[in-house]
Amino acid sequence: MHRLLVLALLVPALAFAQGKDDPYGDAPPAEESEPSRLALVPEEGSDLLRLLQPIRFTTGSTEIATISKLVLGDVAAVLNEHPEWTRIDIGGHTDAVGADAENLALSQGRAEAVKRALVAREVAEGRLTATGYGETKPIVQAKDEIGHAKNRRVEFRVK
Repeated sequence: MHRLLVLALLVPALAFAQGKDDPYGDAPPAEESEPSRLALVPEEGSDLLRLLQPIRFTTGSTEIATISKLVLGDVAAVLNEHPEWTRIDIGGHTDAVGADAENLALSQGRAEAVKRALVAREVAEGRLTATGYGETKPIVQAKDEIGHAKNRRVEFRVK
C-alpha cells in the first residue's frame, strides 16, 4: 500500500520535473512567442484565413453575435499586419434550410455586416469585397444539424 502511494505521488512530480506537465497548476506560465489569436494566416498553399472559432450571427439575421466580436478583432489585426494582401474577399455562406433566394440575401447581408465590422476596426474598405453565396457552396453534404452548422460560415480569401 505504501509503495502505491509513493508511486502515485512520484509520477506527477517526475512529469513536472521533466517539464512535460504542470499537474498542480503552480508553475509560472510559459512565455509565448506569439499572442494567442482566433484568426491565423493561411496555411501554405491556401488563401483562406484560418479561424479557430466561426463568426456567429443571431439566427436568421445579419446581426453579428457578441461572442464573435473577439474573432473579428483578431481577423482585423491579422489583415492589418499584412498590407501586402490587397484584396480580401469576405464570403458569406448558409445551410440549405429555407428558400434559396432568402439564403442568398441572408448570406450577402452577413458578408456585408462583417465588412462593416472590419472597416470599423480600421481595415481599409478598398481592400474588402463582400459576397453572399447562400447555400451554393457547401463544404459537407448536410444530413443533420452538425452538417448544417458546418455549412453556415464566413470565409476570408486573401490575395
